[in-house]
This record gives sequence, structure tokens and C-alpha cells, in this order.
Amino acid sequence: MVEQKSWRVVNEGNLARTWERRLKPRPHRQPQRRPARWVGWAAWIGMVWLGAVVAAILATAVMTQGYRVDQLNQQYTNLIRQNQSLKATVATMVSADQINQKAAQWHLQWTEPQPVPMSVGEKKPVPHSPALPFMTRWIWQLGQAVRSL
Repeated sequence: MVEQKSWRVVNEGNLARTWERRLKPRPHRQPQRRPARWVGWAAWIGMVWLGAVVAAILATAVMTQGYRVDQLNQQYTNLIRQNQSLKATVATMVSADQINQKAAQWHLQWTEPQPVPMSVGEKKPVPHSPALPFMTRWIWQLGQAVRSL
């Protein structure tokens, strides 16, 4: 079976339609107006200026935040000093004699704790964890890898 494509066959009807389409008057296109040459330069300069303004705003924000961080650090340092002075004041207010007087006033027996003597070579036992050998081996392997670099 032969398939016939009627739209590709040149006959009188198709030929007439083709020439009518070719000869049909087309609407006249207006040439597109191009902006003047200085518009591109002005846009480029404007974008550079806008970038500089954004950079200046960001720099100002960073400087402001840095100033605030410095102020907070100074306040924190002052608070640490105040805390140390308060601890020193409390330490001087509460002495062993004052504690003994309060204990006697409240009819309590007060004994001062004695320090536990420990020899220099004695070590406290370390609780053993099941992950300890694994972590030790992993750290050792990491050290070997760093040395091989």
C-alpha cells in the first residue's frame, strides 16, 4: 500500500496558495529603536555605584556589630572581675572561726574535713569503657595517617 502525502504534491491548488502567501502584502515592521550609546555606559556606572553603596552599607553593619561585640566583651570582663571580688569578699566573711561560732550557737558538732593523703605515684583507677580500645586504636591510626602526609 502506497501512502500518498497530498500536502507535498504540487498541484494547481497548492501552487496557487503558495504564490498567494508569497505575494500577500506584509505589514511594514518598524525598525526597533536602539537606545543611545551613553545609556549602556550610564547603566554600567550605575551598577558599579550601586555595588559600592551596598558594600558600604554592609561594611557599616559589620563595624557596628563589631563595636557591639567589643562592648559586650568589656561588660563580660567587668562582670568577671566583680564576681571575683564578690568571691573574695564572701571568702573573707566566712571563716572557720565564724563557722565554729555558728555551729556552737546552733548546738551542732563541727569537724573540719581532713585532706586524704595521696602518694605522688598513686593513680586513681579509670573506669573502663568498652569503646576505649576502639577509640585508642582509631586515634593511633589517625596519628599514623597524619605522619604519613
